[in-house]
Amino acid sequence: MSNEDPRRSDQARITDPLSILIQTVLTKGFNLENAEIDFTKGQVLHYIELLSQSKTLEEAWQQRSFYELLVESNQGEANAAKSSHELFVSIFRSNRQMAPTAIDFGSYFPAAVEQINIPPVLVPIVPISYRFGACDPVADEVTVVSWIPGLELEMRTPYSAALNEFFGARRVSCLWADPGALRKFLATARQPLRTVSRIPKEIMDRIALERSNKNSRPWIDLRQFVADRALIQEFGLGRMQLFNIVPLSWNKPFLTLAVPRPLSPQDKAVISQGLHTRGTIFSEVFADQQLIKEWTTRVASDTANIKKFAEAVRIEPGQSIGARKPKKIDLPSLQRNVANRQPEDVVEITLASAIDCKASDVLFQSVSADRTLRIKFKQDGDWTEPVVLGEMGQNLLSYLKTQARLNTSRTERPQDGQFRREYEHREYLFRINTTFNFNMETAILRIQPDVNSIPSLEALGTPTYLCGAIREFMGGPQGLMILTGPAGSGKSTTIYSILKEQPASRMNIITGECPIEVVIPHTTQDEISEGGRYTFPDFVRSLVRRAPDIAVLQEIRDAETGEGLIGIFNTAVRVISTLHTNSAAHIPARLEYFRVPVPYTASVLKIGVHQRLVRRLCPACPEEVPIPGSEYLSVTGIKAEWLEEATTLLRGTGCPKCQGKGYIGRSAIFEALIVDQEIEEAITKKKSPRDIRTLMSARGEKTLFEQAVRLAATQAISLEEALRLRTTGE
Repeated sequence: MSNEDPRRSDQARITDPLSILIQTVLTKGFNLENAEIDFTKGQVLHYIELLSQSKTLEEAWQQRSFYELLVESNQGEANAAKSSHELFVSIFRSNRQMAPTAIDFGSYFPAAVEQINIPPVLVPIVPISYRFGACDPVADEVTVVSWIPGLELEMRTPYSAALNEFFGARRVSCLWADPGALRKFLATARQPLRTVSRIPKEIMDRIALERSNKNSRPWIDLRQFVADRALIQEFGLGRMQLFNIVPLSWNKPFLTLAVPRPLSPQDKAVISQGLHTRGTIFSEVFADQQLIKEWTTRVASDTANIKKFAEAVRIEPGQSIGARKPKKIDLPSLQRNVANRQPEDVVEITLASAIDCKASDVLFQSVSADRTLRIKFKQDGDWTEPVVLGEMGQNLLSYLKTQARLNTSRTERPQDGQFRREYEHREYLFRINTTFNFNMETAILRIQPDVNSIPSLEALGTPTYLCGAIREFMGGPQGLMILTGPAGSGKSTTIYSILKEQPASRMNIITGECPIEVVIPHTTQDEISEGGRYTFPDFVRSLVRRAPDIAVLQEIRDAETGEGLIGIFNTAVRVISTLHTNSAAHIPARLEYFRVPVPYTASVLKIGVHQRLVRRLCPACPEEVPIPGSEYLSVTGIKAEWLEEATTLLRGTGCPKCQGKGYIGRSAIFEALIVDQEIEEAITKKKSPRDIRTLMSARGEKTLFEQAVRLAATQAISLEEALRLRTTGE
């Protein structure tokens, strides 16, 4: 029986063939340079011996590459490369079979919570992208990175099977990276580095492996890359959008592009036109087409690109700007043709960029003193830093007014209007409000997508039990549902999501809105003019004669509206409305304040929902932080059991992907008051909101603060974000 350590045997099964593979490929680039083969192999063996003296693999990975040392040792010799870059260019040019397919580690931001499995060999081979099938632990493909030119050629030999086994993938593809960038990434990586196989050997024994061929191309996950502004500026955003490609690395003359399909020679010829470098050598990696499109539109919406675009605008004094009909936004055309810019072009690209970056509002401010224009987007509830454009403020605001059919010469009073745009086969409504003070005119645009953009209740994050309660209410004969929360908490979106589910063509659904944000087919939507001829009380009184099945009152704002609701409840109608309260438990008291008699509230109120939006952490830049001590938890009102499932918490540090904010996107959280017999009795007896909250807690309803803290425990949001809701529901 052999006395060999089985763990050593398992490791040798990986390291021995990989060591042979590395030593073999290190010399291949020089055989074609007419170098002495024996001499080159001797240098390789000496280099491997040098690496072997490192105390740890991490130390070996931080050593200079074989090629850097080779350049240093050949300094002063005739025709010797002056730098490692020059040597790499020589190697790739001499052997066209070696694809100079590369990535820039400066733009690579993997999720910080993911571990990185690196083979236990002296030269680092780092995985950057896995592609999986559904419910399959074995990856269909893994793309790895090394500083060894030509390593991708060895993916076609039997020695590469060790990489398949280590990474747990059917196919292994290889990219090249600059040695210095690779060392920096490994030294600063926030991810755990492990030198064990990703999945057990027994699983891989049953898997049929795939070999790369000369037509194979690596695949990458673009979600782990952020834009290199300097590279994009040099390459050109117009080329990216025209060909649906992303430049990953331009180590001149070698250009690596992410593509959804191989480029034709004609495409490469067109792309080469206008590049400042002659003789560009293309290499390609595959990426998902939708991710390329999302990546490109995100870059187009970057404020830096808007600013660059605006610098090309030329406004002639006294030019005439006529009103135009609503039109389709052709963003690629606008960004490719940068010669003769008009104010309408700046508006259109701003609107398209706002849609692409999922902004809710756009702010235009024309400053009279210096005739500049400031543009800001509202994303995830916060305003971005303004982009300042010179010498064009009034002309641009005039164009906006003409689109909404407003009076371009009137500034003494606010004006409201709207216009529509079609973008990416979807129609958007832009509602505009203009105001003027002593030194500036302001236009605020609210972006309102069409009904197809409204998500379902489940997609909003509504709990399953609450979705069921809402649908039961909507299927019932009558009753009142109230949604509460501050402005911008998503109440209108929740209402539209509910209405979208209804068979409106077979019902009489009437809404009173100020303003109408989304047009719902087969629904009667009345626009209320606050302070005008048709007010909310007028709308409520009209409902009695209009026999609605469902009535939506955008907001109960005053006692007159509250009293008007009494007449509606005498008919078989379901009413949805909103209030401003601190929690769902405060709804009965607030209705009483608006003169809705307590008996009516107790009998008709079926559901009360309080909701808030919390900002999700950016997946590219989370930083682990310890769970606070008991004293901190006591001061902030956090109970230890809310964090019992967490070992650490996360917070966003800010990165290019999230524009330094540390978070991307928002999620809704909900607190529900579902009225049963006991709660109905409590309302009738005018129990306090605290007493009603106690009844809700007895039914398992958590406060928004507790829900947010538990969400922080799952590392979806930061604890600081959860603390913003600390007083909610008290």
